[in-house]
Amino acid sequence: RGIRHAVLGVEPGDRSWRWVGAAGEADAGGAEMTPETPFFLASVTKLYIGAAILRLHEQGRLSIDDRLVDCLPADLVAGLHRYRSVDRTADLTLRHLLSHASGLPEYLVEAPRGRQALLDRVMHEDFMWDIADVAAMVRAVPGAWYVPRPFDGRRHTIRYSDTNFQFLIAVIEAVTGQPVDEAFAT
Repeated sequence: RGIRHAVLGVEPGDRSWRWVGAAGEADAGGAEMTPETPFFLASVTKLYIGAAILRLHEQGRLSIDDRLVDCLPADLVAGLHRYRSVDRTADLTLRHLLSHASGLPEYLVEAPRGRQALLDRVMHEDFMWDIADVAAMVRAVPGAWYVPRPFDGRRHTIRYSDTNFQFLIAVIEAVTGQPVDEAFAT
């Protein structure tokens, strides 16, 4: 009751078979839901992103204590974390991103001076953005929320920011050499 559509996939750990099915209406126009119908997952993918990062950590392909600046190109991450005019981007680790302890502003809702936030813009126009756009949006806002602290047993400030996971996706893609959806499948 109240569920408009569903997609379900089942596959054993040995991947010897797979079943995917869908039911319901995909949109208000009555289009049939299929397994290929795109829909907004929101933060559900953070579970997969975090698991992929931890899997790469287990495999020794990265460490969650690696600095972000060592994982991604300098032109992408330079100047991301500015707090009171001091660039602290080099202090950010993957652990900071995973735990929302980076202080990076939320690229979806923080508005650059004199402009609309991205979330407001997407309500009125259809467009795409990539990680370079996310980096540009973060640099365009007044600055980071707080300074990232070392993980040394002291308390941490934590504030949800999807920006963290956008950069973790970029790390997954850089380490695996695959688009994130393919990396999830391996």
